[in-house]
Amino acid sequence: MTARDYGRIMIFLLLAPATRGQAELMRTYVDRKLILLHVGDNPKVNVKKKDLAAVKGTCDIAVEVKQADWNRGNAQLRLEPIGSVLLVAGKRQGSCKNTGFEISLEISGFASSEPPDSVSAAVGGILQTPEQYLAAHGVDFRLPPGSDDEPATRPSIQPKILFQVIPEYSDTARQSKYRGTVMTGFVVGTDGRIHRPRIVKAAGMGLDENVLRVLPLWRFEPGRQNDRPVAAESTVENTFNLY
Repeated sequence: MTARDYGRIMIFLLLAPATRGQAELMRTYVDRKLILLHVGDNPKVNVKKKDLAAVKGTCDIAVEVKQADWNRGNAQLRLEPIGSVLLVAGKRQGSCKNTGFEISLEISGFASSEPPDSVSAAVGGILQTPEQYLAAHGVDFRLPPGSDDEPATRPSIQPKILFQVIPEYSDTARQSKYRGTVMTGFVVGTDGRIHRPRIVKAAGMGLDENVLRVLPLWRFEPGRQNDRPVAAESTVENTFNLY
C-alpha cells in the first residue's frame, strides 16, 4: 500500500461517520409537515447555505416532506404542498401563485464533514416548524406537545387561534370543479394543539383527507377556566371554492 492509498483510506474513515450522521439526520425529515419560507411557488429551488438568509419571496406554504437525502455535501428534499399559511387574526402570509406541483429543494455549499447540527440549522433557515414560524413573527409559543387523553371541558375563555393552515384543493375536486364544506370537530389541548380530530360534515372528493392532513400544524392559545388552561371542544369549517 502506498502512502497516497493509506491517506485516502484514512480520509474515508474520518469522513464516513459524519456522512452517516448527515444522512440519518436527513431521514428524520421524511413525513414531517413544515413551513417552506418565501419560495413556495417555485417548483425547483437551489440555494447555497451561505445565501439562505438572503432568500426572498412572498410565498410561505405548508409542505410535507416526501423525500430527504444527503448527497455529497448537498441537502436534497422533495416537498409536497399541503396548504396556505394564515397567522394571527387570519392574516395571510404573502401571496402565492399555483402551488399544486411538488417542490424540489436543494441546499448546497456544505462541507463534507459538516456537523449534523449545522445541517439542521441551515435547513431550519428555510423550512420551519409552526413554533419557529410564530417566533419569527413575534408570537411566543413554547408549549410542549401534550396527551391525546385530556378530558375536554367548557372553558369560560375559548381557545384563540394563533396559526392555521388552509388545506389545498384536492386534484379530484379541482378537476370536477367541485365546491364543498368540511366541518371538523376536535379538542384543543392545554398544549395549544389539536387532538382527536374527526369529520363532522364531510365533503368527499378527497377534501376531508386534506383538511385532516393540515390540522397537526395548527396552534392555539388554550382555553381557560378559573385562570388556568383547560382542554376544550371546538369545531372549524373549511369551505372550498374555485374562483
